[in-house]
Amino acid sequence: MRRGIVLCAAVLLVAGCSARPQTVAPSAGATFPPAASVEASIGTEVPSDDPSAARTDSAGQTPGQVVRALIDATARRDWRTWYSLYATPNVDFETARREAVAASETYTDFRVLEVRVVSDDSARVRVAYRTTTTPPSGAPYPVVVDEPGEWWPVLKVDGLWKVNWMPRQ
Repeated sequence: MRRGIVLCAAVLLVAGCSARPQTVAPSAGATFPPAASVEASIGTEVPSDDPSAARTDSAGQTPGQVVRALIDATARRDWRTWYSLYATPNVDFETARREAVAASETYTDFRVLEVRVVSDDSARVRVAYRTTTTPPSGAPYPVVVDEPGEWWPVLKVDGLWKVNWMPRQ
């Protein structure tokens, strides 16, 4: 019995009794397999981040800040600012405003999860959120985008980052 206790104590001294994983510094030249990408987990192809591309636009805004500004303008019902933050709206301002008022979207728990600047004039912003929307001539329904989220394209237009007009709108 005494030998068993001594043997157990010796093993604990050598191996440690912590549940915390041990970190080992890699040896020179060691390689590791790439981690699974977020886009693979959500079935979407998103270009890699380009660290050489400009992060800010001529107003000093990043793509993530512009996406956030769009959601904030929606919350304030500031339709002029909201419309100005879209890169390629496919309808005129009055039509877009009428549709936005009718949709009556209110975003909750909106989070920017990741920003990838793909080139000097293109970026992708991964977001998660909850909202309720009302389609034209339809009943309100909830939209829930939990992690891993969805990618929103952001484009630089005349030196400013703007959110691409998306099919959901």
